[in-house]
Amino acid sequence: MTSAGTGRPVVVGVDGSAGALAAVRWAGRYVADTGAALRLLSAASASGTASVILPVPVGVSNAGPPRRKRSREEALAAAAAEASRYAPQRDVSTRAASETAVPALLDASSEAGLLVLGTSDRGRMAATLLGSVTARVVAEAHCPVVLVRGDAGRSGSVVVAVDTSDSCGPALRFAFQVAAHRRCALFAVHAWQPPLMAAGAGSLAAAAAATRLVGDGLPAAARRSLAEAVAPWREAFPDVAVHERLLEGHPETAVAEQTHGAALVVVGSRGRAALTGLVLGSTSQALLDRADCPVAVVRQSEDVPAA
Repeated sequence: MTSAGTGRPVVVGVDGSAGALAAVRWAGRYVADTGAALRLLSAASASGTASVILPVPVGVSNAGPPRRKRSREEALAAAAAEASRYAPQRDVSTRAASETAVPALLDASSEAGLLVLGTSDRGRMAATLLGSVTARVVAEAHCPVVLVRGDAGRSGSVVVAVDTSDSCGPALRFAFQVAAHRRCALFAVHAWQPPLMAAGAGSLAAAAAATRLVGDGLPAAARRSLAEAVAPWREAFPDVAVHERLLEGHPETAVAEQTHGAALVVVGSRGRAALTGLVLGSTSQALLDRADCPVAVVRQSEDVPAA
């Protein structure tokens, strides 16, 4: 799968739901900006579902599977029509995979530049159980994954959470790429917390020392670390208007508060195989639950394609 824009297509998971169509619309706007091809993918249903095991009417011995196949074809056709409204000049294609959702999406992600999935408000993303389609795909995909909840507007800035470690490099690159294509502002945010103060003997002296450290050093060091993390990407994308923002508080809440009115929030993740029980970092999990805009999760090991 190739595209004229990035060399890798954008893949959207399609299942006929309203959430999936919202993801298609988001992806349509994205490829309209970037020039990438758009691939709409429908996975097979898991074996043992009611549509497979219900008794077959007399004279219609194959009624179950063909009915499911037509439903998938209709979902793909509706998604393709919706995509064409938002990206009429782009290459849009559909595929009904023989695999179930997780293997089909993970296989597609190995050749994709971006994977886009829709979700609903019900249950919120943090309640997604380990082993579900979304949780496993986000944790194991070979490319960045965008989670779209409801219809996201075209306007707004891009926000990227910066943890000042080596793991945030791919997330920063992806965020700068998106901001460059959208011609919008980019807010690089970093949250820091004052040190915890021990109780008991000597706690007053420790508190005084911590207060001096906070007043004299920690914010300045955090701001310097943020600037150093952003600097190479400022140079690589000189046309992107970048605003560095230092936040005091826990990253799980402080970063989420910055997503009001944003078009996209990007977060890095070291990632884990789903079977380890450590799917994503706490900040990633919190943003999937609390962000007011689509969330892009970019794992440290991912090779983000060049713009």
